[in-house]
Amino acid sequence: MEALQMMSSSLGAMGPLLGKLHTLLFSPEHELPGSLMKDGILHLKQDLEELNSFMVDLSGLGRPNAMVKRWMNEVRELSYDMEDFIDSVTSSNMMASRETNKEILSVVKQFRNLIKQARERHQRYELSRWPSNPYPSCMNSRVNGTELFGISESKGELVKWLKPLFSNVDEDRGRLKVASILGPAGVGKSTLAQEVYREIGAQFERRAFVRASRVPDARRLLRSMITQVRRHERPPCGLPVQELVDNLRRHLQQKRYFIVIDGLCETTSWDIIRNAFPEGAHCSRVLITTDIEEVALECCDYQSNASVTSAPDFMLDSDSHFHAQVGIFKMEPLSTDHSMELFCNRVFGSNPQFCEQLKKYSEEIIRKCSGLPLATIIIASVFAGQTDNSELWHHIKEYLSSRNNLSSEDLLREIIVLSYYSLSQHLKTCLLYFSLYPEGYTFLKSDLVKQWTAEGFIQKDKSANEIAECYFDELVSRGLVQTNHINLADEVMFYTVHSTVFEVIRRKSVEENFTTVIDYSETIPKLSAKVRRLSLSFSNAKYATKPEGFTPLPARSLTFYGLVECLPSIMEFKLLRVLILEFWGDREVFDLSGINILLQLRYIKITTDSIIKLPVKMQGLTYLETLEIFARVLTVPSDIVLLPKLLHLHLQGDIKLPDYVGQLRSLRALQSFDLSSNSEDNVQSLGEMTNLHDLHISCSTAVPDRLERNFIALASSIGKLDNLKSLTLAPDVSCRSIIYTDCSSIVSAPPVSLEKLELLPPICIFSRLPQWIGQLQKLCILKIVVRELNMDDVNRISGLQELTLLQLYVRQPSAQSIVFNSASFPTLKYLKFSCGVLRLAFQAGAIPNLRRLKLEFNVHSGEQYSDMISGIEHLLNLQEIAVRIGSAPGAEDSDRTAVESVFRNTTSKHSRHLSISIRMADSIDEVIPQFSDPAASSSRLDDLLHKPSTVADVTSQSNEIELAEVVSVHMTTSDPNIQTDQPIATSTFPRQTPPEASESVAHNLLVVAGKSPTRKPSKSCGQIASSIKRETACCFMFGKKAKQAVEHDDDVHSIKVFSYSELRKATQDFSGANKIGEGAFGSVFRGVLKDGTVVAVKVLSATSRQGIRDFLSELTTISNIKHKNLVTIVGCCTEGSPGILGSHRILVYNYLENNSLAQTLLGAKYSNIRFNWCARVSISVGVARGLAFLHEEIRPPIIHRDIKASNILLDKDLTPKISDFGLAMLLPPNATYVSDRVAGTL
Repeated sequence: MEALQMMSSSLGAMGPLLGKLHTLLFSPEHELPGSLMKDGILHLKQDLEELNSFMVDLSGLGRPNAMVKRWMNEVRELSYDMEDFIDSVTSSNMMASRETNKEILSVVKQFRNLIKQARERHQRYELSRWPSNPYPSCMNSRVNGTELFGISESKGELVKWLKPLFSNVDEDRGRLKVASILGPAGVGKSTLAQEVYREIGAQFERRAFVRASRVPDARRLLRSMITQVRRHERPPCGLPVQELVDNLRRHLQQKRYFIVIDGLCETTSWDIIRNAFPEGAHCSRVLITTDIEEVALECCDYQSNASVTSAPDFMLDSDSHFHAQVGIFKMEPLSTDHSMELFCNRVFGSNPQFCEQLKKYSEEIIRKCSGLPLATIIIASVFAGQTDNSELWHHIKEYLSSRNNLSSEDLLREIIVLSYYSLSQHLKTCLLYFSLYPEGYTFLKSDLVKQWTAEGFIQKDKSANEIAECYFDELVSRGLVQTNHINLADEVMFYTVHSTVFEVIRRKSVEENFTTVIDYSETIPKLSAKVRRLSLSFSNAKYATKPEGFTPLPARSLTFYGLVECLPSIMEFKLLRVLILEFWGDREVFDLSGINILLQLRYIKITTDSIIKLPVKMQGLTYLETLEIFARVLTVPSDIVLLPKLLHLHLQGDIKLPDYVGQLRSLRALQSFDLSSNSEDNVQSLGEMTNLHDLHISCSTAVPDRLERNFIALASSIGKLDNLKSLTLAPDVSCRSIIYTDCSSIVSAPPVSLEKLELLPPICIFSRLPQWIGQLQKLCILKIVVRELNMDDVNRISGLQELTLLQLYVRQPSAQSIVFNSASFPTLKYLKFSCGVLRLAFQAGAIPNLRRLKLEFNVHSGEQYSDMISGIEHLLNLQEIAVRIGSAPGAEDSDRTAVESVFRNTTSKHSRHLSISIRMADSIDEVIPQFSDPAASSSRLDDLLHKPSTVADVTSQSNEIELAEVVSVHMTTSDPNIQTDQPIATSTFPRQTPPEASESVAHNLLVVAGKSPTRKPSKSCGQIASSIKRETACCFMFGKKAKQAVEHDDDVHSIKVFSYSELRKATQDFSGANKIGEGAFGSVFRGVLKDGTVVAVKVLSATSRQGIRDFLSELTTISNIKHKNLVTIVGCCTEGSPGILGSHRILVYNYLENNSLAQTLLGAKYSNIRFNWCARVSISVGVARGLAFLHEEIRPPIIHRDIKASNILLDKDLTPKISDFGLAMLLPPNATYVSDRVAGTL
């Protein structure tokens, strides 16, 4: 019985229906009232079992005729209607009264009559006389579908033409090149393009590989390109096409890029997309694959050199496959030898042995495949495991031989149909499900597995996922599903369906009423009353309206792509099991509060820019297995923790989950759990989710002591998750703070079952590589940040037998080379090593399977690079090297050039022709030892104060510190025991100083408490000064001729020093509800002090040198100047926090009621304020007055460097206040202008 309880495209709901009737009859949970009811249900079940046996027999037919198809369609629809009825009865408890019992019996009687009629038609039409399927189905596990035949020469020729030049590039040779791969469907264009992309893609700064469809859809192509070139940051869903073009062009400008558009078959999309490709002399490349010659010509460079009309003749008369002048590569079919090799390898394995008869059959079948690899692969999959079935071979050979005068594409369709009929019922059903998606869509295997399970295609038990994955892999093996993207560890991430395969399965799904697809850009057909799975696609139509007369449908699945205005009311689909929405539009909040009435829901996935409003209660969705929302959620229902069957939960952003989340013991995957927003108790309760396999932890804001507590709780919880296979800790996409947390003492060993461990910057850092990592023998992927790395650390993990991907981020360079010994890392395929100083060595036999090597490091002024990297020639299987070179303070362009030259000379020793990509960056994250520890920083500062000659040495280590003169900062403290009648500290910013100036600079060094290095501050003031200097390690200045920035007059206000506990209480523990802003500096919270004063509390980055710089710059710049159009600082906090690298750096300002100009004016749809032109002019003039004051009315002048709408704040009267002086610098004395780099963010 269990084997029959799955949904299928051929049998419809017959299997699940019989299972539910059996449960109604024999389960103690359902007591049927009265013998009549029980007899009625029992007879219905018996009638159905007979009908089901007929369906099973007919579903095995190879090519059923029209009569068989019609009869099976009627029975399928009947099974769906009956299952819907049984579901409604059991879910609504209809059997509670006599009246409803009569209604139920009446409906059961009607169903039995319909079954009787179907049985009579089956007998009358003699449907049982049809022969069985000549194409027996079997699972094909012989091959994985990845082998390549006959394209090496083609790839080499195309790579040579596309490969960018790196030296002596003039404007003409460096211009954008566009090439096309032209050939019939199934000839291998996509495979060739993918291989070229993998071969040279790393040599480009930006790259993307996108799939086109037969229906023009420039929006989808542009969004996919932007997502890839921006490293998977999705652009807003609702952007107009022109804005997408501008967005993409902006990210490609002044970059070397490589874009592949696969399967382009119309020029409408190309005419739009081409405008996004800058033509600068950067050796950029665009590669198109197409079946259509006119499209290839339109896309290529040929039209600039020759007329379009003469091009086809030129192409056809040429003997070469590649025409460099035109940029078109004519893809030819496989030779007979290559076709035979591919076919035999698929059917018989690497050592084919077959009789003479099968050899003749094989030759004839291969000849009919016309050298198309896709046709050869698909037809070979029919014979795999059937080498003894000569009848099958003969039947297919005869069938193909009878199909004369067909084009290669028509023949490919016939072969796909043959393959379809050879599939098992389960595989047919799973294959047809792809028809719900738009053509050219790329899939994650995990998504399809979850959707198939929710639909009931897979038997529900502990191995359901494994069975579904096996089905998916079988479809890939048969060539019906293709790989589309392979990750750095050579694992397939995304899949797609070939356009011709897609066309066939769409047609088959319509024949069996399995799916109904509506594209609003085309004529909308009249909808059937029996729609079971509905796909609605907006495509690229400029205007679209919801179909008229859209009545409630019995659809079990609804997928929607497009404008939200065209989305029908979801609540009308009472029988929904699967809901997939990807929409855009002007709707700020999308209301799903009524979704709790859809009691059959199993799967929900939503992608949008709108905010999602979920129902207050969701407990009624007892069947829900997957909830994935790629959007902001207003609030999460508190009773979500009571959903008994929830397996997958994915919520985006800094969302707080309800209390007692640990009650979700069925959960297998949780993404993303925000460590900043959730309570310590919730973090602790994660340990109760013992079924958890995949845990993704995010961090959105830096609240140090809460992070520390939550890290400790997290470590405790993780240790209890014995089934955990994947653990990721990463910053949330909205996080801009540097919040490194020292995890060495608070993160214990995770479960030994772990296969993937990603502890990504800038969240978690270890002082050394933890010893427990060497115990994770199943580990495949490791990404980790360490302060220091030595040979013991490397040896600890070098023996991990399953490790295929390793990313090491080392913050503090080692004095010794890191040596990879012989036979170390036997399975590693990808290695990324990021460190400020590169010293690597590879012994013979090290990392024998390494394919890709990525290195990140800084160049340093005057350093020798002979020992930078050695032994790279020992990496025998290395194919690709990507290098990112930053600059340490003082390094010049000549240093970068020298490093690049040394590196290229070193890699030239390798026996392979390596793909090498070298890119320049501003800098690679690198800890300067003098600033690595607060205590050490304090000690170092004391040395500076008493040993002036060391000033120049320290300033040369800082890359971001700017020139400043003395600024006195008057501070008060909330501690009544501390005196407040004198300045506590005088802070300045040092700038990198020429060595010859160091003596003069040191001579003019002023000390923290006054004007003389020997004078000590009072004890109370000294305590605060010591705290400040320990945090900043920068409180010194130079400039013999410098003037005081502000005179010490009565107008200078005092700066109050707050304790961290005060500010924590004022902001309600830095609650997310009180967050009013966030930027590169950190986060801003609304707070209420104990005296009732409302303030804005700005928490700066916790540990980075950039955070220290921001803190000092803002404190010293704004504290002693007053102006109507500048923000007013109230106080600061500099307390330390144990367990966190660094300390609290918090600034407190007067609270301004109307937030920023950006949020209030530019985000006007979210604001109640409506600006008239008078108000706009007033704001503009106010900002100008503030800038004029900074530039002209104080000495030395202050240059803000980051003026933008988000840094202009508005008070209750809309008076503008310039804020955020973290990037400000002072104009040097006697200077009339200053040149500076761009600062800030957009």
